[in-house]
Amino acid sequence: MRKCWFDSGPLAMLPYYVVGVLLLAIAFLREDSRLYILGCVGLLSLSSARAPTVGIDLKNYLDLFYGINSTGQDFEIAFMALLDSLHAVNESSFFFIASMSFLTLLPVFYVVYRATACRQKALFFYYVMLFYFFTLSGIRQALSISVMLLAIFYLARSKYFVSAFFAMLSVLIHTSSAVVALVVLVMATFNIKRTVALWVVPLSFVLVLVLDQAILSGLLDYAPEVVKLSFYQSYLETTDELVVPFSRMVVSTLPHTLICWFLVYKSTDVRDLYLKIYIGGVLLNNAIISLPIGFRIGAGLLVISVLFFGNQLALKRHRYFFVTALIFFVFLFNYNLFARLSAGLENDIVPYVFNF
Repeated sequence: MRKCWFDSGPLAMLPYYVVGVLLLAIAFLREDSRLYILGCVGLLSLSSARAPTVGIDLKNYLDLFYGINSTGQDFEIAFMALLDSLHAVNESSFFFIASMSFLTLLPVFYVVYRATACRQKALFFYYVMLFYFFTLSGIRQALSISVMLLAIFYLARSKYFVSAFFAMLSVLIHTSSAVVALVVLVMATFNIKRTVALWVVPLSFVLVLVLDQAILSGLLDYAPEVVKLSFYQSYLETTDELVVPFSRMVVSTLPHTLICWFLVYKSTDVRDLYLKIYIGGVLLNNAIISLPIGFRIGAGLLVISVLFFGNQLALKRHRYFFVTALIFFVFLFNYNLFARLSAGLENDIVPYVFNF
């Protein structure tokens, strides 16, 4: 294993920028299946070629893979069964990392290809909006989000039994998906008026300022057991990482709040399932962002914005939106990488280290 160019400094993030430039270049080119596949290969390679030191929780999952410990919720049986199956095939860390990368990204590649008109732009937004980075640090969460994306995709096509299967599978991989599934069900069942959405979405940002972790943790005491498990209440009670910096909360909520409001403002039909789920994701994310696991849960819904973006960008009247959103999320992308680099956390995604 060797680090990329230097042990520290901006060049240690070079692989991320190489893939980002590749996806950006492809996004500006005409739609072509071969270019889309090239972008998918770039993302898959970046995730698969990383060393076990790239990703804060990767070591814990490797310990699970090797059977060193059995930490996890009792009924997240799908993920544990997957680890056992992979271990029976090959015991190398490279095989585990590559397999998990493939299984996590394949559903995303499939749904983006089938559900969006501007696939290459959607793939770029999936990367620059930071959803991709759950694949590197947050493996189980990333897999759960990808499977839930399949559930939403089939729900939009009225294939309810298939959708229910993938939703249940997602919960059995990571219990936080139970909250995501509940919000999806509510947003799919009820319609929201455009005028109401235009007021509720920006006002929900106030929740970022009002609902601190102490209040949310107190509210969880009165929640059903499945909700407590979804929010990993036991983790909240034992972790030392209780305070989410206010700057991180703002960066994780404000861009989505503004973009969502803009999409609602420009939309002629707020009944679009993807848009409704995105609205639900923004509301949930703003409400729980002060929890250490808050953005991870919100991301399970916010990721649907990639599909809605991919369709909206096909409309000529929304072409300028691409540039606006590009500026927003490229800033967010760079902020995230440099913040991680400055923090210097052990086994974070920066600096990038190749597994050879």
